[in-house]
Amino acid sequence: MSLHENVIAQTPKWISTTPEEVVKEFMRVNNWYIKHTNYSVEFTHSSYENYTTPVTFEKINGYFYKNNNKYHNLLLGTHTIQNDKFKIVVDSLNKFILVANPSAKNINAFEAAKYIENLSNCVALKKTDTGKEHKIRMEYDDEENIAAYEITINIDGSIKNLVLFYNDIEEEEDDIPNHKKTTPTVAKPRINIAFNNYKLNPIFNYDAVFSETKYIIVSNKKITPQSKYKAFHISDQRLL
Repeated sequence: MSLHENVIAQTPKWISTTPEEVVKEFMRVNNWYIKHTNYSVEFTHSSYENYTTPVTFEKINGYFYKNNNKYHNLLLGTHTIQNDKFKIVVDSLNKFILVANPSAKNINAFEAAKYIENLSNCVALKKTDTGKEHKIRMEYDDEENIAAYEITINIDGSIKNLVLFYNDIEEEEDDIPNHKKTTPTVAKPRINIAFNNYKLNPIFNYDAVFSETKYIIVSNKKITPQSKYKAFHISDQRLL
């Protein structure tokens, strides 16, 4: 048996499943995140030009730190920080800082009936189980932006991997004068987000992780950016 055939033989097969079974898996995930209020996780956001290529088009690392209602998320170069006083979004690409009131603590927002209703939009639901992890695949029709989601769930209920398969994306033709236009390129890109290095009950340095003072200065209720971010526009959306 060749290596390729061996890999295929060891790959678990997808089997059809029901909305109720998918919701059970979502409930396991929901319960994990309710139970663990103090943790950190790292993730890698990788993009690919089509469904099958192993060649990464772009890879960006990020993280999520959580301590009760405080958190710090880094995703695609954007920091989102929440503490007891503020919620701050720092968008380095667009040089923009949004400041708002912290969001209320979200306790068990999972509603099984609503999830089952949403799953009615799927054209197929599939699952596979290796014994160490469970995988769910949700497929949609060609009218949707997303063709399918694949979610890999660890045995303890934490998320291991999320894959998004996009439907056809037609690239724009160029507008160069006197340039012979070619047939637009049609791609089926995919995004893979891998979660790793979960740590439970880490000891965080508050000033380094959750404090707003690294990004903004608050004086007499007026907010200005720290010197490092002096070129950033501040949008103050707090309800005072």
